[in-house]
Amino acid sequence: MSSSIVHQVLRGGPPRAITRSDIVEPNRLQGFSDAVFATAATLLIVPVRKFEMEQDETLKAALLRQWPQFTVFLLGYLVICTLWESHFVRYKVLAKVDDVLVAMNLVSLMIVTFLPFSVNLEGHFAKYETSVLLNAGLLLALELCELAMFIYGFSNPVLLSARFQALEESEKRVKRHQIYIKVLLNCCLFLLAAIFSFASFVVAYILICSVLLTPFMKRIIIKLTELSAQCRFHDTVSTFEVLTGRIDKERLECFTDAAVAIVATLLILDLTTEDFPTEQEVEREGLVEALKRLKQLFISYVGTYVTVAIQWFIHHSVVHHLHIFTPILVVINRTFLAFVAFTPFLSTLNNKYTGHVSSDAQTAVGFSSIILFMGSFTNVLMIIVALFKPDINLVDWARPRDNGNTALIYLTIKALVIPVMAFLTFVISLSGLEASYLVYHVCMYATPVVLILLKVGYACHWRHVGDVQHEEEQLTEEENMEGNGEEEEGTNEGVAVVI
Repeated sequence: MSSSIVHQVLRGGPPRAITRSDIVEPNRLQGFSDAVFATAATLLIVPVRKFEMEQDETLKAALLRQWPQFTVFLLGYLVICTLWESHFVRYKVLAKVDDVLVAMNLVSLMIVTFLPFSVNLEGHFAKYETSVLLNAGLLLALELCELAMFIYGFSNPVLLSARFQALEESEKRVKRHQIYIKVLLNCCLFLLAAIFSFASFVVAYILICSVLLTPFMKRIIIKLTELSAQCRFHDTVSTFEVLTGRIDKERLECFTDAAVAIVATLLILDLTTEDFPTEQEVEREGLVEALKRLKQLFISYVGTYVTVAIQWFIHHSVVHHLHIFTPILVVINRTFLAFVAFTPFLSTLNNKYTGHVSSDAQTAVGFSSIILFMGSFTNVLMIIVALFKPDINLVDWARPRDNGNTALIYLTIKALVIPVMAFLTFVISLSGLEASYLVYHVCMYATPVVLILLKVGYACHWRHVGDVQHEEEQLTEEENMEGNGEEEEGTNEGVAVVI
């Protein structure tokens, strides 16, 4: 008797389909990967915040001397965010993962965790080809891991999403080519960067940063592959719109939340490391007196945290009005996160001059105001870009044609609060040295008060509008009732005349 017959006898029916126990949903792996990418990107600021000045050097001169490190941090942050977007594309195609795919993903994440070291190395020693070569090599290895995961996934149909499996074989082939070309394009850019690192570190770094344009290159790749296949598929955009740079709103929110949360947590480093009371100070002055000396730093910490929290709150409000994230909105969101990640450095910079009246303190306040303005203005920029195509970018209730004008006006005013405060701080700080520190912290603590007043005013406005609408509805109902009564009287009179 065969094993299948025995199985049928024992089970009382035909044998069930055998499933592999190591095939699971990728949700947890995605969450873990998102956290690793967000942490790696945010940790780029840790070496930058250890700001050291030379003897008799002004802060303005020191900031100008450190501009290559700032540039490398900003571009490195944007590159890591772009690589995360490629990671997101993978799980739009692969709906399941097995042990092999999980292991390959963990290897790629190890490379990601090493990027803060290599980026910091390049920020300090950009002129040495070894630093650029290391970065290009790591990024190339990351893309090769990505390619290997796609090849493995396509060779195991059970891991593919149902939508991908439902495609015709010819369309599957075109989609595979689109994905492979995109990954291989990044590989070529990083390989060229590694080669050019021996000739010019500027050209090499430009090649590395050109990966930031890949969301826009995807459209070209899709067009070329479809033309080469001499066909155009009707469900290309609906099925694989992510290949054109669109990312699920929920995933982008999770990544943004993780990145901002890490920034908010890093703010405490000044109090727990550099300015933490020593045993000698506590023995000499007592713990209470030692903590009293940190009073201004505590005030600065609370104000900086409030600023980060409000930036997240406004971003949350803006995203709430968005329906999808187009490639341009994704780039703006990426820029928002990069400037928010600068906040721990701004906190360290201002803490260094807390309570001092000097030109350096004025420079610190001015520099911080510029960074805060640029970071917070990205939320305003999101609203402006979304309004160019409101039917696509905005949710139904927020569209101007759907009576969303009041909501958009309130949202825009709310998004302008921090940019206006930052601009006022910058302008007023230029008027006098003594006003710099005071104005900076007054604006920090005044911002939530302004937002609360805006909310109260908006709520009162809607209450007034609701009362007016209710009165109009009552008047309309009364008029309808009177009209119905007159019609009934006229009908009765007509009946009497007929009789």
